[in-house]
Amino acid sequence: RIFLDGRMDVRAVLAKLDGFLAPYGRREVDAPVQFQRPVSADRTVEYAIGADERPEGKVFVATGWVCGRFDEHERNLALDVLADVLAGDNESPMKKALVEAGLCEDVTFGVSAYAQTRAVLYAKGVKAENVEAVRRAVRDTLSSLADGGLDRSRIAAVLNRAEFRLKEMDTGSLPRGLAYYRAASSLWEYGGDPADAFRYGWIFASLRAKAASGWFEALLRECLVDNVHVAKLTMVPSTTLAAERRAAEKGELAAIKAGWSREELEGVLAECAALGKRQAEPDRPEDIAKLPHLSVADVPEEGPFVPREIARAGEVAVIRPRVHANGLLYVECHFSAEGFSSDELADLPALARVLAELRTARHSLEELRNTRDGKLGRCEMGVDAYSSPDGGAARPYFHVKAASLASCSEDVLSFVPEVLRETVFDDVKTIGSLLRQKRLNMERSANGINGCTFAARRACAQLTSRGAMQELFGGIAQIRRLQEVEECFAERGRAYADRLAALAARLFTRERMVVCLPGDIPLEWAARLAESFPRGEAVEARDIKPFPRKREGFRTLGSISGTAMASHPARNPHNGAAVVAARILSLEYLWQEIRVKGGAYGGGMTIGPNGDVRWMSWNDPNPARSLGVYAGCGDALRAFADGDGPLDRHIVSAVAYTEPYVTPGAEISQAASLWLSGRTPEDQQRTRSEMLKTTKADLRAFAAEMDSFASSASVCVVGGRQPLEACTNALDCVETLAR
Repeated sequence: RIFLDGRMDVRAVLAKLDGFLAPYGRREVDAPVQFQRPVSADRTVEYAIGADERPEGKVFVATGWVCGRFDEHERNLALDVLADVLAGDNESPMKKALVEAGLCEDVTFGVSAYAQTRAVLYAKGVKAENVEAVRRAVRDTLSSLADGGLDRSRIAAVLNRAEFRLKEMDTGSLPRGLAYYRAASSLWEYGGDPADAFRYGWIFASLRAKAASGWFEALLRECLVDNVHVAKLTMVPSTTLAAERRAAEKGELAAIKAGWSREELEGVLAECAALGKRQAEPDRPEDIAKLPHLSVADVPEEGPFVPREIARAGEVAVIRPRVHANGLLYVECHFSAEGFSSDELADLPALARVLAELRTARHSLEELRNTRDGKLGRCEMGVDAYSSPDGGAARPYFHVKAASLASCSEDVLSFVPEVLRETVFDDVKTIGSLLRQKRLNMERSANGINGCTFAARRACAQLTSRGAMQELFGGIAQIRRLQEVEECFAERGRAYADRLAALAARLFTRERMVVCLPGDIPLEWAARLAESFPRGEAVEARDIKPFPRKREGFRTLGSISGTAMASHPARNPHNGAAVVAARILSLEYLWQEIRVKGGAYGGGMTIGPNGDVRWMSWNDPNPARSLGVYAGCGDALRAFADGDGPLDRHIVSAVAYTEPYVTPGAEISQAASLWLSGRTPEDQQRTRSEMLKTTKADLRAFAAEMDSFASSASVCVVGGRQPLEACTNALDCVETLAR
């Protein structure tokens, strides 16, 4: 199967493919994927947690159903909608039944379409004594909804949101062609028609008609209540399992080695030596030459940077990038949090989590949810910090990003100010539940492949005020803040809810506001949005100090780590040649040393426009070795610059890496970030031009600068007990992340 995407001379491409395929005759291959016969299973397994962690309340309870096949397109989309209706947020009936009863901390429900469609419900943070109660509540809730009916208005809202997302096709940094391929292959691989993946208009019309007739309730009963193809899994924590597995593995390896003859042992040692030698050898130039590649001459001088204009709606700055939004409305509101203390900044992520999940003075939560999902395609809230390349003070911002059909612009105009200004913070129980779920999800994220991101944030927090703010917003400091709030929430939950209300009243004012929306939306619309917010206090800057310097380790589950080192030189090293250098080191030296030889999943180096230099490796079994590898980057870059390796492909790679495909919504966000960081499209173009003109002499000059980076760097490792113990000499202190 061959998939083509993008602008091309189709005849020329097909002729080229024919050159490869013509020598082969067509063969009919009968290789169907066999469907699994219905099973009914119930198993309990252990999973490892730290020896010093508390196991209470850490049981996972999962139930999975096989409920269809790949080519039942309408049914599969309906199951996605049904999962969202049942457990999409805290007010959804399944999630509410389990969380409000105190049976678990969070619930997720997802549908995956392979050859057979599966739906899996997870209850997270369950106490051991509540496992059967969770099973019973799931069963009773599903039966009750199948008999008594689902909320039809909720089904309609979720259908609207699902249709918006399919029309928007926001794939983030993933090229849209790959997203199309994934959608097509979900049918094509099993013998279905790939084009059916894009024929969804009729499905929404059909599902809207069926929703009123009880069709969704019948689907719920068939797939989840009466379905006999079901598996139940209970995962219980064990503080000894990791040590038992290590001991068993050690014993197994010792037994294998003891069974070898001298000749066999020597043969294995020879193979290991040969592998090490092969890993150390550079790729042969003739092999590299076989790979197709672009040259610098193939890359246009002008980059795809979005022009913008800056206007004003009264006191409010309005960023207006020239973006073609395909009939969709994208709007972002950024509110400056300058003048807030470190403790107040650390609570802004909690504010972002609970807004739009509580009632307002004018509408119930149910009404708000249906407006958000039925009229707005999405509404996201969060916090970030920005600093200019000249080393100026960092500025924290709270953002709201909304998207809808252009025809729903009035709904956006009323919804956003109402949620920000009129939310009532009286449902203390819901606030506590939302923050508990946020803490749980962040801890799990740090336990996995994202551990390197947490490590990098922590390392950067010790260097600049911007790094400190980002750590407060989304790093280990934020996890610690959520843990502290939860520990005393039973006694002080009401006071904390009042604190969030006070932060909202102070934050959401015109003086603090910046708006970003496409240039084809009338400025009058932005003015009306700005006028929905009251005047507030004068904004005064406050200096947020970097975190104390120390080499830190944070212990998580598992046997791998995320390893990070960061530096912030006095002179900003960011320019086009530095970006190319970081790309060369990531794809050559760090790839070879961190992944090929070190066994990590990956590693890399970045140099940000604000001057941050970061090294990271993820799923890394040997962080101590990786830290030493990072320190050798200057020598490695010098060796590359002195060698005869090609430079063009790395320049092209650097341009592609810094200018990924972005959707209209991402272009809006990028325009806002640039302005808030004091950068312009002209700055982007200058960096691109510098990349295209990079020489090996530029790389040698940058290598000399790099020699000092590692000596002044901060270090953080987030990982399991074993890798942390191996790098004790590189760390000043180690803490357990979860409590």
